[in-house]
Amino acid sequence: MKHKRKDRPVDKKLSLPMSVVSRVDAHLRDPLTQRPPHGLWAKLITALLIKWLDGEVKVTIPLRQAKPLDDFLNDLNTAPEIQKGTEESV
Repeated sequence: MKHKRKDRPVDKKLSLPMSVVSRVDAHLRDPLTQRPPHGLWAKLITALLIKWLDGEVKVTIPLRQAKPLDDFLNDLNTAPEIQKGTEESV
């Protein structure tokens, strides 16, 4: 009987600059296969994200914050009204 993982993996797709990927691959490369071992990228990214979430790693680029729903609704309420019935018939 297989044990279920407590923290199941989720697939995420992201694009990274080739220069960054090449540098990381060079550090992770297995000398025998000339490739990073299977799963090592995921382990590295997971470790970095956990350190970031725990406040051990600071991000130097501003992260876009989601706008609170109330602000979004206020923006909609203050937007100029669309005038109905002013369109010309074709």
